[in-house]
Amino acid sequence: MRATTIRRITLTAAHWPTGTTWALARGLRQAAVPDPSSPGPVRGFEQEAAFHLGARHAVSFGSAPAALTGLLAALALPAGADLALPALAAPWVLQTVRDAGLTPRLLDVREDTLHLDPAAIPAGVAAVLVQHTAGVPADLDALGTACAERGVPLIEDFGPAVGARWKSRPVGAIGRAGVARLDDSRAVSAFGGALVCTEADDLDARLRAAPPGRPTGRGIATRIAAGHLRILRSWPRAAAFVPAAGARGAGRAERWLLGSAEARATALHPAQAEAGRNGLFALQGYLDGVREAAATLRYGLPAGAWRQAVPDGALPVWSRLLVRCEDPAGCARAAARAGVEVEPAPLVDLSDGACPEAARAARECAALPCHPRLSGEDLARVLEVVAGWVR
Repeated sequence: MRATTIRRITLTAAHWPTGTTWALARGLRQAAVPDPSSPGPVRGFEQEAAFHLGARHAVSFGSAPAALTGLLAALALPAGADLALPALAAPWVLQTVRDAGLTPRLLDVREDTLHLDPAAIPAGVAAVLVQHTAGVPADLDALGTACAERGVPLIEDFGPAVGARWKSRPVGAIGRAGVARLDDSRAVSAFGGALVCTEADDLDARLRAAPPGRPTGRGIATRIAAGHLRILRSWPRAAAFVPAAGARGAGRAERWLLGSAEARATALHPAQAEAGRNGLFALQGYLDGVREAAATLRYGLPAGAWRQAVPDGALPVWSRLLVRCEDPAGCARAAARAGVEVEPAPLVDLSDGACPEAARAARECAALPCHPRLSGEDLARVLEVVAGWVR
């Protein structure tokens, strides 16, 4: 049976809460005819984000590189200073650190959690950036202690973990500050936007001091188009009529749209802000659905099949459900024939093999579908497809 004739089980389902289209329309209207008596959609989104993410301050940006660039400037790190980050960090993070005039210091990850080992943080670094890989929070107590002993700030990349918790507290502002590329979370549909969260009043003031670049009409159009492409290819009804090659092409088009120069404006557009605010209201329901699907899958395979351990005190959001696979590419091809999308090697080793644990994780990992739109029959089919490939 051809995969296109059965219900395709998509790898992810973008968060599309009721009312997002109206939220976009409200934001576009507010951009055209601002209401001087209102704080505006962007400030409203920041206030809602700070509330939902448990932070004192949340500052919005039009793109993740702009958010991280603004944060690094606000931290006033010395030019050329070393910034420690995991070898499994997102590629855009590495490039942004370099563009900011800093020297990235790639460190290996722990074999069990795929997070930075606090004991391995070298002396002499100016800051440490930790990534909550695949939506699983890192041990922020140990990392915070290690940074405090060295007198350097801890930065969280919590985009994959929006809504995750560390010891009952939302991640994002537990360190000195956190940056979130909202496209990574798939929980808040802000169409290319990003957030910086912090508890520090002085850091918030410095983040807001720089005048933001005004988003253009073309820029917001590309972002909204990219978001709709993601929604289209994540809906099972649409995916059933789109061949796998077409889905991959849509993904490349989405990345091109979001990566275009016009889509990298530093300011958040009111339409993005209204859509993101709408997504925050439905965040908890989305996360409950993800965790329920993840529990079914994790209990359906042997414990040794799962590639990432959860630290004590962490409540993940499972933006990626990683398994240890004999042949990730072969598993993905076999799954595609059965109408199931499996992503081989969802992790990238930025050290090009210099960090052995990161290289091994990037080589042997595969990601399984895990989102609220999966039915019980879908989950059973995922388990059936991957059971013969996991270690």
